[in-house]
Amino acid sequence: MNSFKLKTPGTVRFGFGSKEKLFKEIRKYGNEVLILTDGCMGAFREIFEGIFSLMQEYKINYTVENLTECSSIETVDELCRKYSGKKLNSIVAIGGEDVINSAKILKLVLSSK
Repeated sequence: MNSFKLKTPGTVRFGFGSKEKLFKEIRKYGNEVLILTDGCMGAFREIFEGIFSLMQEYKINYTVENLTECSSIETVDELCRKYSGKKLNSIVAIGGEDVINSAKILKLVLSSK
């Protein structure tokens, strides 16, 4: 599959080389990042280790929230309460549809406060 970039209110990157491009994109907004995952970190340990290594290389501070259950309104509401008032420049979603949708809702709620 060819690499692509999709711009909506946020940016979606996919494909070869997208990992490295992601960090340059993140640095445009600041260095405080929330990473949402769906519990797949163990299965893709090498990929996550590479991401965390690049985060450190680019001097990006990050927090990982592992959404091990199917995301629900309660889960997203809890994240909104937890991160309300905290400095977050970017939210990175790594995983399936639930994680991506949770990240979108979290961004909308936090940016409206």
